[in-house]
Amino acid sequence: DAGGHGTHTTGTIVGGDGSGRGIGVAPDARWIAAKAWNDDGLSSVPVFSEIFEWFLDPDGDPDTDDAPAAVSNSWGFVYDGCLIDFRRAILAWRAAGILPVFASGNSGPGDGSSESPGNYPETYSVGATDSRDRIASFSGRGPSDCDTGRIKPDISAPGVSIRSSVFGGYQSWSGTSMATPHVTGAAAVLLSADGELLPDELEEFLADTAVDKGAPGPDNDFGWGRLDVAAAVEAVLDRGSVVGTVITTGVGPLADARVEILELERSFVTGTEGAYLFRVPGGEVYTLRVSAFGHEAEDHSVSVPRQADVTKNVALALLPSGPLSGVVTDESGDPVAGARVLIAEAPPTPVYSESDGYYEIESVPVDVDLNLKVTQCGLISTSRGIRLANTGGAVENVTLPFPAPDDMESGANGWDHEAVTVFYEDEWHLSTQDSHSAPTSWKCGAVGEGDYGDYLDSGLVTRCYDVEPGTTLEFWHRIESEPNPGFFNTVWDGGIVEISQDGGAEWAQIHPSGGYPYSIVNNPANVLEPGTRCYGANRPWEIAHFDLHESSGPVQFRFRFASDGLVTRLGWFVDDVELSATAPNLDFALLDHPDTVVRGERAEWSLHLTNGEGREFPADLWLEAETSGAPAKSMLLYDAYTVGADIDQDFILGIGVPPLVPPGQYEIRTKIGVYPDVVYAETSFDVSID
Repeated sequence: DAGGHGTHTTGTIVGGDGSGRGIGVAPDARWIAAKAWNDDGLSSVPVFSEIFEWFLDPDGDPDTDDAPAAVSNSWGFVYDGCLIDFRRAILAWRAAGILPVFASGNSGPGDGSSESPGNYPETYSVGATDSRDRIASFSGRGPSDCDTGRIKPDISAPGVSIRSSVFGGYQSWSGTSMATPHVTGAAAVLLSADGELLPDELEEFLADTAVDKGAPGPDNDFGWGRLDVAAAVEAVLDRGSVVGTVITTGVGPLADARVEILELERSFVTGTEGAYLFRVPGGEVYTLRVSAFGHEAEDHSVSVPRQADVTKNVALALLPSGPLSGVVTDESGDPVAGARVLIAEAPPTPVYSESDGYYEIESVPVDVDLNLKVTQCGLISTSRGIRLANTGGAVENVTLPFPAPDDMESGANGWDHEAVTVFYEDEWHLSTQDSHSAPTSWKCGAVGEGDYGDYLDSGLVTRCYDVEPGTTLEFWHRIESEPNPGFFNTVWDGGIVEISQDGGAEWAQIHPSGGYPYSIVNNPANVLEPGTRCYGANRPWEIAHFDLHESSGPVQFRFRFASDGLVTRLGWFVDDVELSATAPNLDFALLDHPDTVVRGERAEWSLHLTNGEGREFPADLWLEAETSGAPAKSMLLYDAYTVGADIDQDFILGIGVPPLVPPGQYEIRTKIGVYPDVVYAETSFDVSID
């Protein structure tokens, strides 16, 4: 690197003793590096985004295990607040087992002066100490602007007059940049003692063994204290484990039991075998709390010697329980079949109402406050509190309301809105600021006349619709979002429409007829991927059509608007959402026809019919005959003919020409659709009748 900063920090992690004096914490560690700034000291957010992604898979081959165990980041942004552009990338690192070590920044000593990304809850940030174990005046302080309840920095390390490598020799530099590589090197040393340590475990050992400085306990100057590598290694070598199986008394292994170690604030949820495992510092006594739905919770004291495994099996007793049953109906009193019924607090094992609306949950705990949730596509879901008084059970009948006539503008229409991505915000709300039809529309933006906020990922989720094949989603909308004047048809912020066919578990983008007019620029602060087609810029009220030929059954739609962290505009308005039948994608081609026919004889012509969608449906087939000066005559050829899925074949049609038809020149139109008014496809030819 042109400035020497990366050379100095890397030397503190892995440098040797070529000068006669060791400079590195872990001189034998294997390392890789990425250059974030060019030789002029310039960089950009997209460059950092590429580097974050590169560290996940440096050789570009997902089958090789070459991602680093920790990444040292002696950089940050002087930003008043929380610059969250890289939080999703940090989450990806942690999910891949990478410890993200970051400098707390040199903007101290004021409160809240730690810098992003070091002030993210997901990073392990480092403050700087001097040779007398005092916090450096420049060291960034907490609390975090990204989470005001969180201590920052997480730990401190030497960062004043640190001797390390530079071009041509060695120099002593100061900064949290110099403190950070001490902690990254310490992580490498701990991993040499146990290569299976996860990022959370590395943090725990470093924090638990740090030398407490400043106010007793963790604080916003030193974090958990000054780094002590030797003590951390000793703790790793001395640690033990707590293992066991959770069962239901007299039954067998218990899945979905929650096992907690209260002193460490760590938890584990058992699988089908009921097993759990914790690796913990040895030489301590811990409180093990075990709980599960429908069971009596228990606390157990467990003493874990150094370098030892302790087995603690737990048998939980079932609470007294009884059946819960009832009938699900709609507002007309008709039974609702297939309604999904579950206890919200229980593991997700719903029952479904029968053809007469009857449901039964066999075992519900007695004297426990619970929530019963009942859902059925096309009706409004309901949730209510229940409490069984005794083991004899209870009856709870449920009525599911019909959607309100105004659907999207009703306060009880089953619509909802949410922040789609963690750390991002939601601003959807019913607004009277502007609408296509009075009095309201949904707006993603500030309440009243204001613009939308930074870092939005707002999802407006419709109620469930039972969609027939060949349906079109229509709505009116207006949008004003941040454009990108430098590139045609691109925007920084924008909105898309998504569909879910599994109750909101998975969402997929759908595209309007004619396509979206814009695309998202390369911008990691926006959760939408670069190049995502979207609505954006400044467009007046207009109608949108989404062809749903590939979708059927219970579906929900989500209007999703996303913004980055800078310029904002008015927002996105959505109104008058409707579902309507779509004409099937049929096509007629005329292959052959007669030029002249004789009255009283048979006329035949041939056609090619193409069904361009993967579904079958009924349709009527008829002809219209028209001659100059006379009204058109219709004749139904086939009533409710079944058009096969993906049909692509020839047909021969024929009629007997009535003897009393006036001679002359006629236009014969062959039509398919819903007789006599709805036409899916048609073709015509001229014929002379003698």
